[in-house]
Amino acid sequence: FRETLRLAGFDDPGKEARALIEAVTGMTIEQQILYRDDKIDAETMTRLDEALSMRLRRISIPQIAGYSWFDGHRFDVSKDTLVPRPETELLVRQAFHYVKRNHHSKMHATSVLDTFTGSGAIGIALGIRCHKEKIVLDLTLVDTSPEALNVVRKNAKRLLTEDSWRIEQADIWPNEKKAFDIITANPPYVKSDEIEHLMPEVSSHEPHLALDGGPDGLHFYRRLAKEGASYLGHEGVLILEAGAGQAEAIMSIFVSEGWSDVERIRDAAGWERVLVFSRV
Repeated sequence: FRETLRLAGFDDPGKEARALIEAVTGMTIEQQILYRDDKIDAETMTRLDEALSMRLRRISIPQIAGYSWFDGHRFDVSKDTLVPRPETELLVRQAFHYVKRNHHSKMHATSVLDTFTGSGAIGIALGIRCHKEKIVLDLTLVDTSPEALNVVRKNAKRLLTEDSWRIEQADIWPNEKKAFDIITANPPYVKSDEIEHLMPEVSSHEPHLALDGGPDGLHFYRRLAKEGASYLGHEGVLILEAGAGQAEAIMSIFVSEGWSDVERIRDAAGWERVLVFSRV
């Protein structure tokens, strides 16, 4: 495995091999070391060979495994969803901060719309945090892709209580116009002509529908800024993820549409990654 991966140009073939074994067998690196002299049965070997073939085609480890870890929880992913990124956990933490601020009593549910939901990672991770704090959440998960919503449904059923969420296929906004306390969004923000230059794990094996933000990468931010106020309640907030280096342009778009720039949160690399807006 290692030699094949090395010859294929992978930077750390040992790490790649261990990750593939974990994806197929569920064995952690520690377990692999502990049981390294154990023989691998024929069926497992076949599955490992298939996984290696997929990795050589630059399919990512999470998509080979069918899941990814996000905010401490295991989320199903597929070819129809993006693999949730670690920096997006910042958005979840910030949304949870505003949910707690908004939460007044156990009788009042905080309504949250997670649009462009993808695998559902943002909204569901937020729902898990709220459940642990006994905060009642009324969660709506929206995506335009029915295939992605099949993945969302599996994740929500496994990780949330049945009565705390609903799923809707729609173009950004739910069909029923209502005012939400919090809207979260991680829209497509890659420039159309830059997608092909991304790492092949992304450009060739993640859905372009979830990547393509138009010629300048800002198409969906313009729509969120223009249309979002109709779906936000009094004192509500809209919390967005921004692509690296896009924050200033996004803030200009929102301010020109009458929004207030409430807060900006930087990621570990120093980019302004999460932006919070209100209409107050």
